[in-house]
Amino acid sequence: MAGLSGPRSLENAKDWMLSKLDARVHPVGLTDVDATRAVIAGLTGLDGASCSGAWSTQGDLYAAAAERAEAENDVEYIEAVRRLSLLDQGLLD
Repeated sequence: MAGLSGPRSLENAKDWMLSKLDARVHPVGLTDVDATRAVIAGLTGLDGASCSGAWSTQGDLYAAAAERAEAENDVEYIEAVRRLSLLDQGLLD
């Protein structure tokens, strides 16, 4: 993607996020593809409230899933989340 000269438009930002998602690199390299596409599609602005609202809604779903897995002692889910965390931190290949 060519460099920008000025503020990013919403559509340009969405294209950038989708290109990162397609390449599976930071900041969306470890996210669920379908869920991330839905969040990006639903973004209504680039201001803090719009972005945090969109992403935190999906984050709340992930948090609830983690809490359920912990309550049910779902070892496979917990291990998968741990592995993704270590990958994200560059501690695993």
